[in-house]
Order: sequence, then C-alpha cells, then structure tokens
Amino acid sequence: MDTNSSQHIDPTPAVKSSFSWHRMLEIANFYRPSCQLQLLIYLGISLLLGVLIFLPAGGSVQTALFTLCWAIIPYMVYFGPCMLTRYGDARIVERMMPVKASERYVFFLLYFLIAVPLAAFLIPELCIWIYSKMPEVITEEMRMLSDMHLHQPLMLRMINILGCMATILTCLYTVQYARHNRLIKSIAATFGTQIGLGILGAFYGLAEVFKAGYKDGMEGKPACLDGDQIVSNLMQDLFNGSPFGYTVVSILLIFTAVMLYLNYRVIARRNL
Repeated sequence: MDTNSSQHIDPTPAVKSSFSWHRMLEIANFYRPSCQLQLLIYLGISLLLGVLIFLPAGGSVQTALFTLCWAIIPYMVYFGPCMLTRYGDARIVERMMPVKASERYVFFLLYFLIAVPLAAFLIPELCIWIYSKMPEVITEEMRMLSDMHLHQPLMLRMINILGCMATILTCLYTVQYARHNRLIKSIAATFGTQIGLGILGAFYGLAEVFKAGYKDGMEGKPACLDGDQIVSNLMQDLFNGSPFGYTVVSILLIFTAVMLYLNYRVIARRNL
C-alpha cells in the first residue's frame, strides 16, 4: 500500500512559527493601493478642515466651524476599517497568503490605530496649536475653544482615546466577522458603540445633577440646577479624578481589551 497517498497536501506554503515582520509587510503590500488612497483622502480632508479652523470668522460662525471639524474627524477614524469592505472576493486571496494570524493582526492594529488617526488628527491639531500662538489674529471665541481643546484634563483625554480605540476595534471586528452587508453592519456597529459611550456620558451628567441637588437639599436650600455650574463641576471632577471618571475609564479599558481579543480570535479563525 502506498503510504504517500494518505498524506495531507497543504495548498499553502508552510509558515514558520515565529513572528516575521517581512511577512507582515506582504500583507501591507497587498492592501497598499487602498491604504494609500485612504490616507491621501484623509490627509486632504484634514488639511481642508485645518484651513477652516484658521478662517478669521468671528462669533458663532467660528464656533460652528470648529464644532463641525471635530464632529467629522473622529468619524473618519472610526470608519477607517470600512476600507476592508472594498475587497469583496479578494478576501479569499488575502486569507490564503502564507502569513500568521498574529502578523495580520499587528498590521491591522498599526494601520487602523496609529496610521489612520495620525492622518486624520495631526494637521487639525497642529493648526489649533499654531493658531493659539498667534495672539494678533486669534479671536476670543477661538481662544476659548483652543484652550479647552489643548488643555483637556488627563482623565478626559484617556476617556477620549479609549473611546476612540473601542469604536475602531468594534468596526474592525464587525468588518471581519460579517459575511454579508459588511459595510452596513460595520457602520451600524460604530454608531451603536458611540451611542453606548453617549449613555455613559449621560449617566455622568445625571450623577453630577443628583450630587448638586443632594448637596443643596442637605444644606436646606432649594435645588439650583444651573447649567453652567454643572458643566463647571463636571470639568472640575475630571481634573480632580472623580470616582465616576475612573469607573468610565475602567469600563472602556475592559471593553477595549475584549475587542482586542475578539479581533485576534476572528483573524485566527479565518486564517487559512
């Protein structure tokens, strides 16, 4: 009996067990056309938004432009993994490449968590910093907005960064896990994550309102729920490191860790 006939023939070349940066670059080269196009588009949009920030429009116009910029830029980053939906049937070719799941995973993390955010955020951030150093042209509205943006409390920055990572990873996981309607499902998952983060923020605000009303009640005064005072108290809590803020950071850390694991697992399962 010919024993060779019972041997399994692997259609793909053998992959060494150790991590290889060279093989990871093969994945990067496979996605290079789409990555280059996405980064160029993002750099162009961020440059346009940076110019809008520089416009010397006063009053509500500049506030509206600033708000518009920082409403668009984060969603550019959140939807970054949607780039993978362009490949369609090429997913089979990509899965058959002789690379390890860990190499594919590291490439996705480096690209979607570092390269894409840099392309989207770097130019507007530089524009705000430069504008804040030009007292002869900066308007009072822009001075206030730039100070709030550039001098955020550490806890608020941590919440923003972890929230951004969690949303990107959720979108990336949905793109890889879904078999059909990947673009629609990933967009829905992204908005769902943002809604969840918004609910956390709403609980934070409600906690502050309750605390203010409870304090007035204990002092025998009628509750004075002044909006500006509540916002000021929220910011003060973030500067001082409030327990609720630590709770939000802990929830985001756990959620981000879970999504990191789920992304690796789905890559490992679908890697041929």
